[in-house]
Amino acid sequence: MKQFTKEDTIDYHNSNQWKKLTPLEIAAMFLYHERLCVPFDVGISAISTALNRSIWVHELLDRQRFKDELTKVSVFQTFEEIIDLIQVKNYQ
Repeated sequence: MKQFTKEDTIDYHNSNQWKKLTPLEIAAMFLYHERLCVPFDVGISAISTALNRSIWVHELLDRQRFKDELTKVSVFQTFEEIIDLIQVKNYQ
């Protein structure tokens, strides 16, 4: 998966396109992108909503666990399937 550049990340964040995404889509972006594309509190809230449980910040040290958990609760099998729905023009 192509990662956002620093400039793309800033542009995407400032465009507020992330506000149109579902909690599942935001959680996927938060977990799979190396750079923070959405506000931290929004990402944590999205993960919590998508997984239907509380999230402790220290749990983020094991991102793979969240990715695995997210795949189990999702109808999607891969991150690419989620990203295909997001339609982020000029950012991929």
